[in-house]
Amino acid sequence: MSKIVQKHGLTPVPWVDPCTSAQDYQHDFFAIGLPGLLTVMNAVGPLTPAYIYSDTAQYYFVQTVQGVNITFPVDFDREYGVWKISEF
Repeated sequence: MSKIVQKHGLTPVPWVDPCTSAQDYQHDFFAIGLPGLLTVMNAVGPLTPAYIYSDTAQYYFVQTVQGVNITFPVDFDREYGVWKISEF
C-alpha cells in the first residue's frame, strides 16, 4: 500500500502481483480517481526543483508536521519523452 493510500485513509484496490513503486503509484492514482487525486495533490502544495537531468528529476515539497518542517522528495523518470512520477 502506498503512502498516499495510507495517509488519506483510502481503500486500496487489491493487486495480485508484486509490482514496482511506479506501478504502485499509478495503480493508486487510478484507484482513488481524479477528485481524490486532486485533493491529495492540492494538499501537497508547490513543488520545488532539486535537480533536473535529461531522463530523471527530483522535486520536493515541505510540510509542517507538529511544528517541524519536513521535506518530501518527489522523483520523476522520463520514459519515451513523457515525465512520470517514480517515487512519491
